[in-house]
Amino acid sequence: MAADMSRVLIEAVVEQTLEDFPQFPERSVRRLMDLFLRLAEGRAQYEIFAAAHRFLADRQSGFYGLIRGAAADVDRKRLAAFGVNLGYESLLAGADTIRRAEAREGCFIPWTISLAIDASTLPQREAAYGALIDQGRQLGVHTWLLLPAGGARALLPLAAAYPDCAFLLFCDAE
Repeated sequence: MAADMSRVLIEAVVEQTLEDFPQFPERSVRRLMDLFLRLAEGRAQYEIFAAAHRFLADRQSGFYGLIRGAAADVDRKRLAAFGVNLGYESLLAGADTIRRAEAREGCFIPWTISLAIDASTLPQREAAYGALIDQGRQLGVHTWLLLPAGGARALLPLAAAYPDCAFLLFCDAE
């Protein structure tokens, strides 16, 4: 219940911050990184957000081009959901779940998993991919790197089925 309340509060702050995103994209992103830096617990979380903060301190960073492009082309609600899923579900709450699972199971659990998926066989294997994502979520993994072979668009319904996860789809520009 406390995690749900934390997510709701973070969503509200992220959505409020992104209201100014189209006019002031760089400042909006810096404010969000400041927020997540303050929320970081533990050395690993702090180092991830501190590194992002350092990238953003460099005005010549290539990230600013990406940020301006996102401000012009990406729906703010989708961007907010992705940011909360990556920042909160993966790097904050998910990291805590992963640490507990690692201690309990005695093994390393990554915070992100890559899946190479052949779009032509996805319909036959979709349940297996769903089971894998469900198992990962139970362990605290909420970030997935999707590497499609064939039509990347075919993977979108799989990603949409998990609204608390961040999916990075690596595909050709078209």
